[in-house]
Amino acid sequence: MTHCPQCGANVRPTARFCARCGGPLAAVAPTQAGPPVAKPVASLPHIQVEPTPTLPGMPVSSRSEQALFGFRFDTLPDWLNTPDVMGQSDTDKLAWALRNWQQFIANLWKWKGGAVALRFVSRPDRGDLEATLLGRVRMPSQTHQVAQAFAADLSSQLAALHLTPQPIVDSGTLAAIRRPTPLHCLLEIRQREDLVHLNLGDAYVVYPLRAPAGDFRLVFETLLRASQPTLLSLYLEPTELTRLEHETLTQAAATAQSLADFNYSGQYYQGRWQDPQAALVGEVYSELIRRLGQPFLCAAHVAGSNVPGTWAVARALENGLAVEPPGGSASPRHVPVQCDVLQARDPHQIQLAQAAITDLALHRWGESQATPGKERLCYLTDAAGAASLVRFPIVSRGGAPGLRVKQVAPGYDQESNVPRQPRMKLAWARF
Repeated sequence: MTHCPQCGANVRPTARFCARCGGPLAAVAPTQAGPPVAKPVASLPHIQVEPTPTLPGMPVSSRSEQALFGFRFDTLPDWLNTPDVMGQSDTDKLAWALRNWQQFIANLWKWKGGAVALRFVSRPDRGDLEATLLGRVRMPSQTHQVAQAFAADLSSQLAALHLTPQPIVDSGTLAAIRRPTPLHCLLEIRQREDLVHLNLGDAYVVYPLRAPAGDFRLVFETLLRASQPTLLSLYLEPTELTRLEHETLTQAAATAQSLADFNYSGQYYQGRWQDPQAALVGEVYSELIRRLGQPFLCAAHVAGSNVPGTWAVARALENGLAVEPPGGSASPRHVPVQCDVLQARDPHQIQLAQAAITDLALHRWGESQATPGKERLCYLTDAAGAASLVRFPIVSRGGAPGLRVKQVAPGYDQESNVPRQPRMKLAWARF
C-alpha cells in the first residue's frame, strides 16, 4: 500500500486518484516488500490551556482550567451533488444532507465538558465570509489530552461529511477567531419563553426548536450585506438534565394534562372543565421529556458595531429557524418555532455575553419568568433542534453566499479488495 501525498490516506499502487480527497496520484512502480512506511499523521490544532475565567456574580467552576482550539474552513462541499448523495430531487437531497448533519450533531453528545461554536464573520471590504469552528474543553484534570482527542474526533467526523477543516496552529490566529469583530452591539437568540393563560392559572412554556429544514441561504445573504464586520456565532454544548429539571418537567406535564380535563365536585357545583390550552401545554412538556434524553445547550450570538445590521442578521436567523419542512409538520397541534432576541445593555449583561463569545461560557442573562428547575429550558434541545441552529448553509445552485463551494470528487479506486493468489498456486481453504 502507498499513501496519498495530499491527505495521507492508504491507496493501492494501481490507483490514479485518491479515494478520500480525489487528488491525482503519481504512477508508482511495484516494489519488493520492505519495512512498513509510517502513515502521516494529520496535524492537530494548537491547544491553548488557560485558567477558567471567573465572572462576578456567577458560581466558581470546579474545573479550574480550560483548553481552546479552532479550525478554519476555506471551502464548503457541494453537498447536494456529492457522489454518495441519496435522492432524486433537490428537496430529497437537501433532506438527506440535513439528516447527515443531524447525525453529526448527535455524535457530539459524548463530549460532555466540551463545547463548540460554529462562526461566520462578514468581511465587507472583501465581499466574503470567514467560517471557523472554535472548540472548548473544561475538565478537572487531563484537559490538554481530552482537548486533543476532541479535536481529532471533530476533524475526523467533519472530513466524513466532505468538509476540509484547516487546524489553527498558532495562538495569535486562535485569539483572532475568539474575538474577530468589535463587540459593541451584542445580541443573543434563544428559544422563546412565554406564560400561557389557562383556566386555572398561568403556565410557563418554551417554544422548542424542530428538526432542520430549508437551506439557510437568507441568513448568510443578510450577513453578507452587513456594512460593517459582523459575527454570527452558533453555540453548542452537550449536557445532561439534572434530577430537579427532570422532576420539574414531569410534574409540569402531569399538572397540565390534569387541568386539561378537570372534574370538580363541591357542595354548590359539580361539573367538568376542559381546557384545550392546558392540553397543548401538557403535550409540549411530554414531548420535551421524550426529546431531552441526550440534550444540548444551544444559543446564537450576533455581534458587530452597526446596530441595525446586527439586528437584521438576528431577525434573519429567527426566520430561518421557523422554516417548515416540506409537507408541513406531522402533528397538526405542533407549537411554532419562535425565538427571543435579547440585547446586552448593562455592564453585567455585556460581560456575560462577551464570555459566551470569547470563552464559550454560556450563562443566562436578561429577564426571565422561569420557575425553579426550568432556568435552562430556553437553551435545552435535542440533536434535531441543535442541528437546525448550529449548521452550514446547504444550497443547490449558485453556491453559498460569501463562501467558496467545491465539487466533491468521486472515489475511483472502487475495485474489489479480495486478495489475489499468484499464478500456479491454488488455495484450498483458510483455517
